[in-house]
Amino acid sequence: MILLGPRGSGKTALLERLRSSLSASRPVALIQMEPIAASPEILCERFLQLSETALAPGSHRSAPFPRLLAALTKGRRQALLLLDDFTELRTLSYFPGVERPLENFLEALAKRQAPQAVLTSRFPAWVASCFQELSDATRSHFEVLRLPSIRPEELTALGMTDAELMVSATGGLPVHLSRLFERIEQGDDLPAALAAEMAGSGRLEAECRATLGQLLHRARGYGACKAVLHVLAAEEGLRLTDVARRLDRTPGSTRDYLRWLEEVDLIAVRDKRFFFVDPVLRLWLRLYGQGELPSRADIEREIGRHLDGQGPVFEPLLESEETTTLEPEDEFVPLLPPSDELIEID
Repeated sequence: MILLGPRGSGKTALLERLRSSLSASRPVALIQMEPIAASPEILCERFLQLSETALAPGSHRSAPFPRLLAALTKGRRQALLLLDDFTELRTLSYFPGVERPLENFLEALAKRQAPQAVLTSRFPAWVASCFQELSDATRSHFEVLRLPSIRPEELTALGMTDAELMVSATGGLPVHLSRLFERIEQGDDLPAALAAEMAGSGRLEAECRATLGQLLHRARGYGACKAVLHVLAAEEGLRLTDVARRLDRTPGSTRDYLRWLEEVDLIAVRDKRFFFVDPVLRLWLRLYGQGELPSRADIEREIGRHLDGQGPVFEPLLESEETTTLEPEDEFVPLLPPSDELIEID
């Protein structure tokens, strides 16, 4: 199973809950793939150490990455691998002797003797691109699900007021909602809580700054992608030609910029219109992308606009019924549609 969701959607927390609930009855290994996918040698050494309860010992004579692939096909009885951010394996393709690391990794996990696995990724476009290269048998082995955003009725059940506004303002992402919950429980209303968290010392401000920097550096065409984000921060819901006109670039070049941002899950396209995946990230760019630190009055004004729904009303992109892409000839291989049939966490 592959779980897709943006940063802060609860993927890691879900894996940790699975490990806690299942480790007493079966061998379970939870591995954070991002820090150890630094080289084939580091990956192989740390992965095999962390998964020793789930994988049978194998030969140490082959090169590191082939050794890891061979080990994956020898799972212990009822073993379960929980692999967070598995798409980090893409970086290994720059090392000599490592070809198609993502595709070969998934092919190995699809073997009959491989352990069961739950994998997560925040990059659905990369997963879709990888699936294009897999055999039909391997594709059918993996169920792909999108983690749903928090729904207003779930917040209402927890006793929260303004549930629909909170979901609209945050995209229903747990990482944002948890910060605001703490403030609201201490007596702040939603505008005050959001203003405190988006101020220079706020946790949401720090998270947004880190997220934007990390994802932008993963994208091709850093400068051009940054310019596109500024355009969409000013006005969401633009079409390709609208973005191109505002950038003073050709539609062909602009299509590339938008695709690069979609690949790193910063934007999504719906009905041929482009939106931030994370509305709080858009708010951060409106506040901190102006060349000077915002004053308290600036923060309160922008938050007022954000909560008043100026611009297109945000609909959680994780819940969209279908995913449209830039042009029919550019479509990614379709993933399974968003599903509500997920493990429920209290």
